[in-house]
Amino acid sequence: MNSRKIIQVVPYIDSIYGGPPYVAKSLNNLFNEEGYKSKLLTTGRSEKIDNAIFFKLTTTKFWYSYDFMLNSIKCIKNSDTVFIHGLYSFITLWTSVIAFIYSKKIYLLPHGMLDKNSINSSGFFKNSIRKIFLYTFGIFQVKTSNKVIFNSQKEKDNSILVKNSIIIPNGVDLDYINNIKCNKEYFKQDKISLFFLGRLNQIKGIEIILESVNRLDNNIKNKIELVIAGTGDGRYVNFLNDISNNNIVKFIGHVNEQKKYCYLKQCDIYLQPSFTEGLSISMLEAMACKVSMITTNRVGIFEELIKKNAAKVIDYDVDQLGLAISELIFDKNEYKENSYKMVKDRYDWDIVIKFYKELIL
Repeated sequence: MNSRKIIQVVPYIDSIYGGPPYVAKSLNNLFNEEGYKSKLLTTGRSEKIDNAIFFKLTTTKFWYSYDFMLNSIKCIKNSDTVFIHGLYSFITLWTSVIAFIYSKKIYLLPHGMLDKNSINSSGFFKNSIRKIFLYTFGIFQVKTSNKVIFNSQKEKDNSILVKNSIIIPNGVDLDYINNIKCNKEYFKQDKISLFFLGRLNQIKGIEIILESVNRLDNNIKNKIELVIAGTGDGRYVNFLNDISNNNIVKFIGHVNEQKKYCYLKQCDIYLQPSFTEGLSISMLEAMACKVSMITTNRVGIFEELIKKNAAKVIDYDVDQLGLAISELIFDKNEYKENSYKMVKDRYDWDIVIKFYKELIL
């Protein structure tokens, strides 16, 4: 048993929030499996999690928790190493302050929150608040961290406050995904299934998915169905519904862990045409599920995908996306086999955790 005490801090733990809770939970489990003493500090309690401490959330505004403010100090003080997942929350900022006071090793994982496009992805007011936070509290969090951990070269290159940073990729649990059994069919058997999984946000490229589908020839439209899984701002989701072809497109909201893997395993084409993206967990999960994928040259590993012939990589462009969909429908490819090999060789958590162990030595 390694005596080093580690904590993972993330303000929210529900899988609806995507990458940060997934990575925090994964690292917490992996460090414990490797013999470290690791605890996860978070709020709420949507699911049972081993080696986790849950604090009562006071308000979702800035993710403030009076309970966390009072009762997390002892946990942080007694730790050796602190991993902080994300920014823009009281919980992560408070952790930075207390960990700095007690001279702990601090590692900050921004999960795309320092990405310039992500910072400017909302309206003027929200974008301004983000910038004010980042150039005040954010600078403090970055400067007091031993390292800022980006998940890809793309995320680092497109981010602000990149000094004193390293790159460690995200990972997936390949054994777990391989052992998922699906006892029902999630797509129409007489259709070619297109699938998107992720946060419903403008930077994810959902609008160009819908527009490209609308522009397809009728003979192709009659062959396909498009299922979109995820949640987002209500007004934006309503807008997406308004521009969708209801005969082809179905929005199914958030899907839980096992179910999402069944969708990924059964779909014919996975779509990730992001305007900007680091190393998407959804993308890695799709690759682990052996799916033919279309993505853009704005994602974190697009060069590797091209080199390994592991996905159809296009510009962020409606017409190119439509042509790519048509190509994958009619032409054979080796994307699914090659993308699975990429995950197995480089992005399985059993491989990625070695970089984290070297980091905290």
